[in-house]
Amino acid sequence: MLTQQQIADMRSGMERLRQKLMAEKWPQKYMFKFVMPNEKAKLDSVLEALPQNGDIRFRNSSGDKFVCVTCVATMTSADAVIDVTSKACAVEGVISL
Repeated sequence: MLTQQQIADMRSGMERLRQKLMAEKWPQKYMFKFVMPNEKAKLDSVLEALPQNGDIRFRNSSGDKFVCVTCVATMTSADAVIDVTSKACAVEGVISL
């Protein structure tokens, strides 16, 4: 469960990302990258949040405790990127890079 401070930090980070993305032209390709514990349920939740048209790749850490998920997809807007990122980061233990 996230603390109030963690939720506030996440919202602040999403707002900073939104401001950067609003300066871009859309649609365009965007690369999502997430690191998370190597647990099937968490991985499935993140994959569910990612765009279905994306090129998805996985890379496990040397000890197989973590997995990095990279997805490159054509996104229509900054808000679409924020939506995907917010859903993925809502999964416990997921870090957006």
